[in-house]
Amino acid sequence: MLWWFLAAGATAAVVLQSKRAKANAEKAPTRRLQVFPWPPEYRRAKTAEVTAAGTAKAREVVFGPSKFGDVVPFTDGGREYAIVVEEHWHRPGGPVKPWGIHKGATLLVKG
Repeated sequence: MLWWFLAAGATAAVVLQSKRAKANAEKAPTRRLQVFPWPPEYRRAKTAEVTAAGTAKAREVVFGPSKFGDVVPFTDGGREYAIVVEEHWHRPGGPVKPWGIHKGATLLVKG
């Protein structure tokens, strides 16, 4: 009988924790996200300027040992790019994941 109470208690704790995490993720950020200055010669890349190499580099930088504010320059097809590591936020339930506040990369183009 004791095992039943322990299992029910553990299940309730997991359910409550997941509901709390979901409720926190659904809220818009209550604080300003950390934003770092970009090098002045760069601008945010337009959708048409995002390349497979740029996406791969952004993934490498974000999941590597980078810190907020790091700027990682690289070239692709003769064009100069940079990745800036910043805090990002995506609305829960939306098409872009991860949801909520997380470490993200912004792709910049020189010029």
